[in-house]
Amino acid sequence: MIDRMMLTDKFVALTLKTCSVMALLAGAVSCEDTGNVEVETPAPRLISIVPGTGYVGCTAIISGEYFSEVLEENIVTVDGTEVPVEAAARNRLTLTMPQHELGNVEVAVTVNGQKAPTVLDFTYAELPEFVVNVAGINPQSGYVGDEIVITGENFDTDPDKNKVTFGGVEAEVIKATRNSLRVIAPEHERGRVEVTVAVDGKTSSTYFTYVELMIESVSPSSGAEGVEVTIRGEGFSDVPAENNVTINGVAAAVKSSSMNELVVVVPDNPEGTYPFVITVGERTVTGGEFSYSGSWWVETVLGVPSGVLGNVEGTGTSARLCFAQDIVPDNDGNYMITIRSPKEFALYRMTGDYTFTKLVNNSDNALLNASYPWGADIDSKGTLYFAAKGTGLFAYASDGTLSEYAVSGLTMTGMNPMDVQIDSEDNIYLLLRGSSAAGNGKVVRIKDGTVLETYDLSGMKQYEALLLSHDGTKLFLFCSNAGNIRMIDLATGENKVIAGTGTQHSNAATYTDGTPGNPFAATLNVVEGAVCAEDGTIYFNDANGKTVREFKPGPGGDYTTGTITTIAGKAYDNKAQDGLSTSARFVYPAGMCFAPDGRTIYMLDGTGNSTLRKIYYR
Repeated sequence: MIDRMMLTDKFVALTLKTCSVMALLAGAVSCEDTGNVEVETPAPRLISIVPGTGYVGCTAIISGEYFSEVLEENIVTVDGTEVPVEAAARNRLTLTMPQHELGNVEVAVTVNGQKAPTVLDFTYAELPEFVVNVAGINPQSGYVGDEIVITGENFDTDPDKNKVTFGGVEAEVIKATRNSLRVIAPEHERGRVEVTVAVDGKTSSTYFTYVELMIESVSPSSGAEGVEVTIRGEGFSDVPAENNVTINGVAAAVKSSSMNELVVVVPDNPEGTYPFVITVGERTVTGGEFSYSGSWWVETVLGVPSGVLGNVEGTGTSARLCFAQDIVPDNDGNYMITIRSPKEFALYRMTGDYTFTKLVNNSDNALLNASYPWGADIDSKGTLYFAAKGTGLFAYASDGTLSEYAVSGLTMTGMNPMDVQIDSEDNIYLLLRGSSAAGNGKVVRIKDGTVLETYDLSGMKQYEALLLSHDGTKLFLFCSNAGNIRMIDLATGENKVIAGTGTQHSNAATYTDGTPGNPFAATLNVVEGAVCAEDGTIYFNDANGKTVREFKPGPGGDYTTGTITTIAGKAYDNKAQDGLSTSARFVYPAGMCFAPDGRTIYMLDGTGNSTLRKIYYR
């Protein structure tokens, strides 16, 4: 068959050529009726119909060529029945599929009387079941009267035809599209409710939580200007600036915020106890209390937290400390510091004016090679005893003599000597952490090179720090991998856990002081230093948590009903920063001791670049 388009093109070309020849022959005479030359329009060509399978009432699009842009010039039939064309372009036609029984049909197209030489196949299928689907809700929590957006599928575009309920209470729909609804949260009590969307008898649901602006707890609840206080509750804004917090009418800076927690910096106020007032939007709540009193302060007095990596003699910040582990006051008003640097195993002295000088290191005395000096204490004669984690127990006499302290019948090789405490009668308590595989840790009481008593820690995990109570009647052990504190009564031999959940905290979210009167609700981690005050209060550091904590015994000196409180630092905020209480920051807290006043604490902090931090109350 000769293509009709080719014949038409040849006819037009021949006519034009004939007209041109006649014009040349006749001079100015032109070809007659040139306006009546007709160019035949090609027949439509069909390419596809989308979808190829559909249902009665669905929209179908026919793609092809040579359609007319005039609707009426395009005739579409479905199995011979004409169907109106709803939109037309040169390459596509849009129509709605008419009523028809299920199965295959032929779709034909004619344009200006010319029928497409081919047809398209379309298959009628079952009408899919109408389903309403709720995909999400934003926000997921809020107040009565808040505007809420529900997203999903197959909503009605008429707001009144969408029935939305919150916990059974109908909500006003203020705007509707096929994929979203804007509604007003209706009156409802606080808590989580089911949100249901119903359209033409079909339903789908999600959940929304009604909140109230409320204050549940404040921690810490006392201190001074500059203390960071965590306020827990509900209904706060996660944008700090949208939470207005005052105490006694004075604005408190909001450092961070979430729906359930605010961290604020307490402003200056006269001594007294005041509630917090929090305003979020148009809502205000009053609650919690903060008592203005004294507070703990942190100040760096020796070394700096960066710079030269090594020990450098000097005074104050001109000195440098590297891997300083423990600090012990001697009998002359000075302080002895053990150094466990991989490059230098040593003992240093610090005077009362913070002058740091070397006493002995492994270059001076080969006994210190691979020794790793750790915890230490001083007896009544001024002899320093220190646990050398790598090799054993050492004594450094006041005349400068260093010796390995032998204990009859006691194996220390491979037992990881970690800490030493000495009582008023010069009994030496040595903590052997033991082997983690064997679980064979113990504390031994030693005098004159003989073991007088052994306190077995077999099967009790590993303990790294040892503390003797102020009155010398109890030993406290701080576990390095079980998250607890253990107490040994030296009179009865009773050995029991007095604090900790038994699970170590691993981040700021799992770090907690627990609740007042219940130290077993506190989470703990590695402790590298501790001291005990005259009233029985224990101050200890949390090396991994980067904090210093206070453990006050309960009534009658009962530690099992005591209270643990973080007094300085912020959990897992790793930096060196002086300041007030929880606004201060630590790197890696280590050994601790009291100054002669029995209240000021000196604490080593950091590893490669260590410092000495002075922690005092005022």
